[in-house]
Amino acid sequence: MTPPTLDRPKARPTAGSAARAPETGEKRRPARTVPASRVVRRPARPLPSERSPSGPRWVNWGEGLSKHEREVMKERIALVVLSSVIAFAVLFIGGLLTRISHSG
Repeated sequence: MTPPTLDRPKARPTAGSAARAPETGEKRRPARTVPASRVVRRPARPLPSERSPSGPRWVNWGEGLSKHEREVMKERIALVVLSSVIAFAVLFIGGLLTRISHSG
């Protein structure tokens, strides 16, 4: 009868056993190297150009922003424009009403 696994002392690895697979005792194959020509790589992304914009500045207004940041900026601009249109309409209608009330 063999002693239980926990009571058995661990065997020390010998110089020849380092190249062997742990359980099977078979030798491992050396790592296969692939020639550089067969390595598949993605093409590198082109670096952003550092040249100055050729057109007007308002055309390239979101150049350094992410898509989400551009959407947030568009919403803010739309909110400011809408607020100014509403304020103008209120002042215009208020001016018309005061003119009508003074003329009558």
